[in-house]
Amino acid sequence: MDVKELTLEQLRQFEAIVDEFEKCRGMSQEEKQLLVKQIMSDTFMDLRCDWAFKHLLQDKGILKMLLNDVLPEEIDEVELMPNEVDRFFADDKNATMDVICHSLKPLQKSFIVELQRKRQRSLRERMLYYGAASLTKQVKRGEPYRKLQPVYVICFLDEVYQHPVDQLVYSYSMREEKTNELYSDILRIYFFELPRLQKENMKGLSPLEGWLFLLRNLHNFADAPEGMDKRFEPIVRAARMKDLPGKEQLQYFRAMISEDTKQDYYLGGYDAGMEAGYAEGMEKGMEKGMEKGKIEGIMLSARKLIASGMTRETVSRILELNEEQLKEL
Repeated sequence: MDVKELTLEQLRQFEAIVDEFEKCRGMSQEEKQLLVKQIMSDTFMDLRCDWAFKHLLQDKGILKMLLNDVLPEEIDEVELMPNEVDRFFADDKNATMDVICHSLKPLQKSFIVELQRKRQRSLRERMLYYGAASLTKQVKRGEPYRKLQPVYVICFLDEVYQHPVDQLVYSYSMREEKTNELYSDILRIYFFELPRLQKENMKGLSPLEGWLFLLRNLHNFADAPEGMDKRFEPIVRAARMKDLPGKEQLQYFRAMISEDTKQDYYLGGYDAGMEAGYAEGMEKGMEKGMEKGKIEGIMLSARKLIASGMTRETVSRILELNEEQLKEL
C-alpha cells in the first residue's frame, strides 16, 4: 500500500487509532505518521497478525485449500461456524478460537484453526481445552456418545518448541503408552512451527511448505514470492493491502498495534521509556537463546526503520545490534 495515496482525512483516522493506545500517546504528529508508514507501507498484510489470519480464512475456498494441504484428509466442502463455544455454566472459562469450521463431505468433522505468534507456557493445555470444548457441545442429554464426530485442532506457531525430532508437522492423538495402540482418533492436535522452514524463496516447496512460507514471510515481499505456485495466487490477492476496503485497513492497523508481540519495534525510537523497555525485553530474549529466524526478523526490522529515515545509530541502540550485524546493514 502506498501511504502517499492517503487523504488527510484517512491519515487522521490512522492517527486517531494510535491515540487509543497509552504507549503511543506521547508521540508527536510526525512520529505517528511514521508509525502509520511503517505498518501500512507493506504490499501485503502480515498473516501472523490475528486479524489478518482470520480475514484470510473467511474465504471458504482458501480455508478448504489450507485444510487439504496440511492434513492427511480430503475435504470437499466446509462451513464456517461461530468461533466461540457455548459454556455449560456461567463461570466456565471462555473458549474463543480464531476459526472454527465443519466439513460436510465425506464425513462431518470439526476443525479449529489457530495461529499463535508468541510463546505461551500453557499453549498445549489451551489447544486441548479448545478441542475438548468442541467435543462436549456435540452431544446433548439423552443422546448416544456414538454421535461424536472427530475434532481436529490445527495450530500454526511462530515459535520453535523443544521436541525429540526436528520436523514440520507434530501430530498428537490418544494412544496406549507401550503398544502405541490408538485409543481414539476423535481428537487430534496438529502443531506447525513456522520457523522450522528455512527457505529464501518458494521454488520446489510442497503445498504444506508453501503455506508455512507465506504465513511467516509474505509481508516481507513487494510482489508474489519467487517460485510461488499459481495455486497460491488467491492467498496473495486476499493479503494485498491496497485491495482492503478502508474500514478493514483501519481494523488491520489497530490489530498490528494492539498485539503484544514484536510489533513494538515500530515504537522504539520515540520515547526513552519505550526504548528501555524494549531493550530489556530483547536482553531477556537473548539470554534464553534467540532462534535464527528471530535474528533475521530483527535485521529486517532494522532495515525498515533505516529506510524510513531513522539513523543507523538509533536503530542499533534500540535493537541492540552487535558490530557484525551493523556491518551487515
